[in-house]
Amino acid sequence: MLKPLQPSYFKLAKKLGDTLPYENLSTIDFSKPWYRAYFISGWWRLGIVFLSAVSGWTFIALTPFLFTYSFINLRFDWIVYIFITRIVLLIFSRFYARAMELNYITNLQNSIYFSSISWLMSVDPIYHTYRETGVIISKISRIQKSVSNIIDLFINSIMITVVGAVVSIITLASVNLKYGLASAIFITLIIFANVVVNIFDSQATDKEILKYEDNVKQQEIMGISQIAYIRSIFATDIAFSNLQKTRTLHSSIMWGSSFVSSILYSLIVVLYYLGLFVISYLLLLEVQNGSLDVAISLGLITTYLYNTGSLFGIGSTAKKLTQDIIYLDDFFKFVDGYGKQTYPVLGEE
Repeated sequence: MLKPLQPSYFKLAKKLGDTLPYENLSTIDFSKPWYRAYFISGWWRLGIVFLSAVSGWTFIALTPFLFTYSFINLRFDWIVYIFITRIVLLIFSRFYARAMELNYITNLQNSIYFSSISWLMSVDPIYHTYRETGVIISKISRIQKSVSNIIDLFINSIMITVVGAVVSIITLASVNLKYGLASAIFITLIIFANVVVNIFDSQATDKEILKYEDNVKQQEIMGISQIAYIRSIFATDIAFSNLQKTRTLHSSIMWGSSFVSSILYSLIVVLYYLGLFVISYLLLLEVQNGSLDVAISLGLITTYLYNTGSLFGIGSTAKKLTQDIIYLDDFFKFVDGYGKQTYPVLGEE
């Protein structure tokens, strides 16, 4: 039913994309650390994006507690203020900050892509003779995702977790310092255990996985390229056998790493619910003693539950971030060490 509308939707999306004020592409120096690439022309847009994200996630984190006080004090106007503030932050985030983020990411991806392609086309032909085409294709295609993934992980994963944890601790501490202290201890333990183990796992396995992925891509290119040439059946069998072995080794490493992460996740869940039990027990004691209102205690525990759910995913976020950083670092070193240029090309004098 909606299929006839797809061409019109595509035209609308294209027109919106054409309105973005794209910056001129920047030249990336691959001899410098990978993170220097993020400081290209227009990098200040990231500041606005992060400011928008922090304000938005902070308000969302406080929403359960704000509603609690609105109901306790029977303040209908507070609910209206909450609604208006959320809509304003949403409009700023989705329409203005998001446009800046997409503009910056597109410019960064294209700058890295064209700078790397330009350099690979400029190096002397001798350096291409012992380079594998599949490896080059694998690294270039992988890096495009890693560039945007790092920004996305910071804004939509790390920032949510950090803001939620800070708001939960401050909210509980504002009522009683020992509540805030208890929540801070458990949240810190969960984050530390989750992040450290996943980063260790990523650093121990991803560099090897990277080699196997490049090797798999090279074997795929070699196998597919045989279609264009007359090869013997024996050569085809050898190519398929090599691809099968490489793919099997790659899959075994991926499986083992995922299984370890699954075990760790179970331990993190146990630690989380232990912390929830302690905080709930402390709040219930205060309610029984008459020193804390039931509604406020429910607001506190709801705020804690609402804002700490993302703690479960902080480990996988740290692992993905470490993986993307390894990919970026590997790509920069690969391009920088690819070869040398001894005579002018691409219109150079």
